[in-house]
Amino acid sequence: DWILGFQGKSLNNPDKSSWKVKRDGGDFDQFTGATITPRAIVDAVKRTLVYFQDNKEAVFKQETET
Repeated sequence: DWILGFQGKSLNNPDKSSWKVKRDGGDFDQFTGATITPRAIVDAVKRTLVYFQDNKEAVFKQETET
């Protein structure tokens, strides 16, 4: 299954420059006859990982009620 290609991946595995479909020089497969959807998904997952890395503290910060 194509989506399982993300299993075990992190922002640095593969390196940031490889978070693309193979057609664009990256590490991720695209579907036969379809590149736009896999390209968008790979990009969205990468952007989510970057956001999490940059905002990890805020993501896990719990608001305290006063």
